[in-house]
Amino acid sequence: MLRCTLVFHVCLALFLCAGTVLSTNAAAADYHQYAFDNVKVTAINDRTNAFAAELFPTLSHYPDSKKLLHNGAFAGVVRTFLLQMGKKLILVDGGWGAGPHKGRTVEILRSLGYAPEQITDILVTHLDIDHVSGLINNGKRAYPKATLWITHSQYNAWTQGEPRNKASVAMARNVMSLYKDAGKMCLYHWGDAVLPKISAMQADGHTPGHTVFCVQAGQKKFYLLGDLLHAGDLQLAHPECSSQYDAQPARAAAIRREILQRCAQEGSIVAGAHFLPIGVVRTAGTGFAIDVKAVPAVR
Repeated sequence: MLRCTLVFHVCLALFLCAGTVLSTNAAAADYHQYAFDNVKVTAINDRTNAFAAELFPTLSHYPDSKKLLHNGAFAGVVRTFLLQMGKKLILVDGGWGAGPHKGRTVEILRSLGYAPEQITDILVTHLDIDHVSGLINNGKRAYPKATLWITHSQYNAWTQGEPRNKASVAMARNVMSLYKDAGKMCLYHWGDAVLPKISAMQADGHTPGHTVFCVQAGQKKFYLLGDLLHAGDLQLAHPECSSQYDAQPARAAAIRREILQRCAQEGSIVAGAHFLPIGVVRTAGTGFAIDVKAVPAVR
């Protein structure tokens, strides 16, 4: 347990050194909910976040971005999602784990009347610390009855190589081991129907195995984009602008435009792990915009 705690704090320091973290009190709301014919989506603000301008090496190419900066950073969030589909309670990403900058996903779930033991499945867009460290608590599985779904490509990249720093890889391996050893981990391939009405799309570039989930929500498609974008307003307007978090910047930019274009053509809804707006994607000039009025929250 001591080793797990030390690994977490090393991961935390390495992750935060490139950006800025804001107080969780800055969050406008703990969560927002959206209702469709066959699914209820709760977007949980695990904690607020900000992305320093220095994280975007080509930012000087986009003078219009200056108006989006506040104290030298782009406003953001760390967000998880709860999907209620029939008897399934599906968590998408786990947020931050314990520590001085811990996330609030478990706390907010409890406030909504859901105990961690009720979560049936966990989908992971990728294995970075702010997406998986919240899946463990005091060295144990935070969601003891949930099945963790991981793509083969992610599993192979993070268990056989080192796609991030050593401490981050150790954290990801620890999370996977805890669920795997309990018989609570399933591997799948991109393109598979992971769960009824949920399919997984290849979206690598940010990290090996990075995955976007497409949820068939009534007559609409709802895309959970993970870290396809970090600074939403900037990268929607300029999809070619990648952050230093992207392991393969050119690949990340290409897949970002490809998926956003697809969503715009479909008139689909999108939500990300780090940018605030949730709504329908529209084309806007050479980039994109999100129409939040097209998808009003029910709470």
